[in-house]
Amino acid sequence: MDVEQRAAILDLLGRPEARAEDVQLPEAAVTAVYESISGPAGIQRERDWDRLRSLFLPGGRFTLDRWGAPDGTSQYVLRSWDVEGFIAAARFFYRESGFYEWEIGPRVERFGRVAHVLSTYESRIAPDGEPISRGINSVQLVFDGARWWAANLVFDIERPENPIPGRYLPGASRPGAEG
Repeated sequence: MDVEQRAAILDLLGRPEARAEDVQLPEAAVTAVYESISGPAGIQRERDWDRLRSLFLPGGRFTLDRWGAPDGTSQYVLRSWDVEGFIAAARFFYRESGFYEWEIGPRVERFGRVAHVLSTYESRIAPDGEPISRGINSVQLVFDGARWWAANLVFDIERPENPIPGRYLPGASRPGAEG
């Protein structure tokens, strides 16, 4: 597919063109996701939602897998959004609060034109503040011959009963590391 064909398809889909540097490697796409969702409270500066949209295949999903319902009960909660649903939910949260998230420990597996990135992250309210949470994003990506597309991002948050295994933390050198 040439550049003109790609632009025509993106235009038909209503999707913004991705930055070339964001989609050259699976790791770059994951970094771009973090950069897209991070920033000060939305009343100060809106996130670059078009950049986030440009990273995902049409039909791409965000899924949160966690225990503990919003009402404080200990029932299991599984929430899933398409990209637009995630943006709507995030806008509500980010309107009043800064939120910064970045990768602290990546694990990348590739086979042919598919990649899986297990990305351990840390979240903060301010870029230089104390971490408010950690967890793991599981990002599935596919290469179309010209760029990497995120297909799905599933995430879970670290909790006392669900600590991040040591092999996914900074400094772990191999998948079989203790933890």
